[in-house]
Amino acid sequence: MSEAQLITKVGIGVAVMKDGKILLGKRKSSHGYAPKHYVDIGVIADWKSGEPHVLEPEKCEGWDWYSLDNLPMPLFAVEPQYIEAIKTGRHYFGTA
Repeated sequence: MSEAQLITKVGIGVAVMKDGKILLGKRKSSHGYAPKHYVDIGVIADWKSGEPHVLEPEKCEGWDWYSLDNLPMPLFAVEPQYIEAIKTGRHYFGTA
């Protein structure tokens, strides 16, 4: 597929924070890094109460809280930018 044939999609990510840690889920398989073009929008939310639960067991092994300085690898493609935004307050990442 040529770059001209790629369809731009929108991806939404929510970084849930609790006591300086971020909630991350561990996927069971690849998210499919085949040629795709996304405009990613990330937002930060503060955890209020409750515990995370796996609602898609065929896709996710589990959820856990991680320090921003001790993250598991590999991360989903856009997550390093979310982490940088949280640490630095930078709000825009673009190529133009």
